[in-house]
Amino acid sequence: MKAYIYVHGKYGSSEEASFYKDYLEEEVIGFSYLDYESPYLIKERLRSLFDELKKSYDEVNVIANSIGCYYAYVSLFDKEVNKTMFISPFVHLEKYIDMVMARFNISLSKLEEEKHIVLEGYEPLDYIFYKFVKENKAKYQKKINVIYGLEDNLVSYDNIDSFVKENDVILTTVE
Repeated sequence: MKAYIYVHGKYGSSEEASFYKDYLEEEVIGFSYLDYESPYLIKERLRSLFDELKKSYDEVNVIANSIGCYYAYVSLFDKEVNKTMFISPFVHLEKYIDMVMARFNISLSKLEEEKHIVLEGYEPLDYIFYKFVKENKAKYQKKINVIYGLEDNLVSYDNIDSFVKENDVILTTVE
């Protein structure tokens, strides 16, 4: 038996997994997390879910969207994932956060001191999340299928292209 774990993006929900149930013959289990939840806890819970599913299924696969791709990438890099599909993945988070900090002239010491900084037109900067990103630089050792929207306004094509070159990726672009 086969199963998929679906990891939603920001402001999404595990109920989005039902969309994929219409197209896949396998079971699709939605993984739920809160946007303000500790990234360390998200990683731990996602790894635990994978381990639990491996007890019941011969094959566990992953579908993830946006920031959910990042969580799947760093949480399951060493797990026996058979198939991976990332939809509009948020990749190279460290570079993105560094770029935002530079744009707003925010030093690491200021972020550490303030812990959470709200920015106009951007996601807030969070010191705990920044630390998590710095500490979690695992390389995913599996083939990844990526669907990328060419009009994605959050992740540039250059970032996706770099991700493709660094990983074993089959890239499909859509207008």
